Amino acid sequence: MNEDTFKSDIEDWIDWSRENLSSLDDLPLIGDSAIEPPWREDALEYLRWYERAPENNELAALCRLFEFELAGNPSDVAIRFPALDFYHEVVRIESYYVGEDPILHCSQGIHFVRQFFEQGQKYFDYIVKLLPVEALNEWRSIKWEIVNACAAQEWDLARRLYDRAYDLGLPDSIEIQLLRGQFHFLVTFHKAKLLPELLGRPILGLFFWEPDVKIQLALARRLYSSPCPRSPSRY
Repeated sequence: MNEDTFKSDIEDWIDWSRENLSSLDDLPLIGDSAIEPPWREDALEYLRWYERAPENNELAALCRLFEFELAGNPSDVAIRFPALDFYHEVVRIESYYVGEDPILHCSQGIHFVRQFFEQGQKYFDYIVKLLPVEALNEWRSIKWEIVNACAAQEWDLARRLYDRAYDLGLPDSIEIQLLRGQFHFLVTFHKAKLLPELLGRPILGLFFWEPDVKIQLALARRLYSSPCPRSPSRY
């Protein structure tokens, strides 16, 4: 593939985002199965191109183009959404993509295809960190970016986003303090690798980090009612 093809893909993805996201009260989480953006089907094709010519590194080329698009407005959701959702899809193709198991179909072996997924995570994390927190002024965008920061395990970025919401009075100081306190609690247990044990199952979906009072109160009730697991020797 050449750069013109990449540019065309990105332009189409951004157009889709502007058309489909602007009217929504809340931005969908990355990976939300309720929407069907065009780039998710493209993600598997990028894996196939990687198999044929890994030296071309299409994922890196896309990241550079996304970064160029974001240079003028690094907080533009219409650009950040397709970029983050695409790389998120790349990371989870192995277990998520319906009807396809890339491990079984990759002629180069498991280690080879895992390098592709690792690159997807690398570029996802990179784009997450391009966000200038001070550019956000709406709770709609801030709470969406908090989940993205948690997906990249960029805890300091997520904390600064909570602080930004608090400084702006969004949605109100009491609610933000509750959510921020729960966030710090979850991060502590996540770092200690205790959350799956407390919940009784693997953590599935990014809703776990969503700054929503109803979700976090329900989660807190489940966590606090669970038997206390053995404390680790150190975090």
